[in-house]
Amino acid sequence: MTVQKVFARSEVKYLVSDKQRELIEHEMLRWMRPDEFGRSTVRSLYYDTPDHLLIRRSLAAPVYKEKLRLRSYKQADETSPVYAEIKKKFDGVVYKRRCRMTNAAAEAYLSGGWQDGPYKNEQEDNTLDAQVMKELHFMLSRYKTLAPAAFVSCEREAFYAVDDHEFRITFDDNILGRDTDLSLTECIGGLKLLPDGQSLMEIKAGVAVAGAFSLVRFRSAPGSAKEIGTLFLAMGAGLITGMGYLTYAVLFTLVMAGFMYLFDQLTDKKDASRELVVVVPEDLDYTGIFDDLFERYTSEHRLTSVKTSNMGSLFKLRYMVKLKNERDEKSFIDDLRCRNGNLEIAIMEKEESCNEL
Repeated sequence: MTVQKVFARSEVKYLVSDKQRELIEHEMLRWMRPDEFGRSTVRSLYYDTPDHLLIRRSLAAPVYKEKLRLRSYKQADETSPVYAEIKKKFDGVVYKRRCRMTNAAAEAYLSGGWQDGPYKNEQEDNTLDAQVMKELHFMLSRYKTLAPAAFVSCEREAFYAVDDHEFRITFDDNILGRDTDLSLTECIGGLKLLPDGQSLMEIKAGVAVAGAFSLVRFRSAPGSAKEIGTLFLAMGAGLITGMGYLTYAVLFTLVMAGFMYLFDQLTDKKDASRELVVVVPEDLDYTGIFDDLFERYTSEHRLTSVKTSNMGSLFKLRYMVKLKNERDEKSFIDDLRCRNGNLEIAIMEKEESCNEL
């Protein structure tokens, strides 16, 4: 069975009584089926700094927040598979990226082994795992003092839609939490977080991401002579055609297209400079955070502007860069997104000076 390691979805939670749960399950079984694992015990070990920075930020409900946890679906021993998960929420969408490893390896890595570099999973050596492990390594090196802070367990029943397996509904009961015995090898137990007769219902809907269109966002402001020439060519040809002079319209288009082609050949300087846009959360000090990556991948780089967005919760950084090797573009982006929390990154051809609308 394929284990999903990357999620992007909207999640909504409701507190329901046993009676409400019974009615909901009865109705939804016409369109949904129980998960193949049936009722299971989910164990989560949450990591935080000594001053509980991550949970304090989460409770403040910012536009962007993140947390780190280890999760297992049974009581673990040293060799049991567990998941190291980075969970982020941005603009109402939940993103989860995780790697599978043994419990012993996970505890050793998260408790200080990360200082030797990203964890290499020999059993699941693939590009996605390597990328997520680099992101995990940066998160650990950024906060430095992350350690087990809370153990939460629950009994879960999950259902999925027959026509869309990304649409899921889960019911959690017997939710227990504690801040002692912080290991997935320990038995469940702790403070009961829900009264008897109630469950936490969560609706999870997948978010479609058009990756091919997320790299570059086109603007309406024409900034170059070529763009303006194309605009006037279209307007001129349209006006002549509208007046009924089709022959002149064809001739005009051919002549102007020839001039534009000649102009393009004469003025093509093949400038390798690119505009790089990187969005970072407000709590990330961007000063020097990418310097080693610029040194590795670019021959030139310059910060051209810094702009806040989302009421100051995000910073949008613009750089002019010249890559040493065009074939390293994806590797460059992968390393950048390890550090900006997988927020927006764009690399575009350098444009002439124009104002952004």
